[in-house]
Amino acid sequence: MKYLKILLLLLFVSTLQTKGKEPTDSVIFKVTYNATFKTKQESKIEQDLQALEVGNECSKYYSIYDYEFKHIADSLRNAGFSDMQVTSQLYGENGPKGGDDYQVFKNYPTVGKLTYTYILFNFPYLYEEDMPAMKWDLAEGDSVIGGYACKKAVCELRGRKWTAWYTLDLPYSDGPWKLCGLPGLILAASESEGIYSFSFAGIEKCDYPMSFINAKKYERCTPKQLQDDFCAYCENGSNWILRKSIGVSVPMGEHEKSFTPCLMEFYK
Repeated sequence: MKYLKILLLLLFVSTLQTKGKEPTDSVIFKVTYNATFKTKQESKIEQDLQALEVGNECSKYYSIYDYEFKHIADSLRNAGFSDMQVTSQLYGENGPKGGDDYQVFKNYPTVGKLTYTYILFNFPYLYEEDMPAMKWDLAEGDSVIGGYACKKAVCELRGRKWTAWYTLDLPYSDGPWKLCGLPGLILAASESEGIYSFSFAGIEKCDYPMSFINAKKYERCTPKQLQDDFCAYCENGSNWILRKSIGVSVPMGEHEKSFTPCLMEFYK
């Protein structure tokens, strides 16, 4: 009985250590994509440079432009620049390009889960959901992208129809944004309205630790809650910001405009 209690105690301690352990992974290769997107229907289509870091257990997708923008902002603040000076440097004529402000982690924090983060007017959001069960239809058509033989596939995900080109030469069931589920890596993809697209820009072998997020810094939500907040922000930005900040609602200003949100996917 004494030895059984000791064994149970050791198992309990081991479980606590496992639960408190931060996830670790190493990036084995990185794919870069030229991406197009819109956040508002009234806006022009924007260009972005985005990256997929593939690890041994999970993957991370993010905007390189957004990463560099934030890195420069942090460097300026650490060098003693005031907020006004930082803003002038970032948004001046020669400032860095800004990118789409989301991150997608697949098979994180556990296998079969997807973690999505988004910064909406300085308010950080995070939600977890199951990896999307994408029912791809393999279509006729072949192509060569970046020297890789590719095949064509089409599917629908939450209200948008996607066409993807994937290569069996890289047998990783992954791709840009949330796209995944094919027997090879997706090197290019576009949706039917021509707003969102990802085109292959390069690939490189890597060997460095994958960086993860500090979930405590984000407001946890559901995908539908984030979608609703984004739509409310587009409808009346000032009112949404004040309600979010101090719980006060105000009518729309005389010169303030409403925008029609452009959603990459539609949650009901």
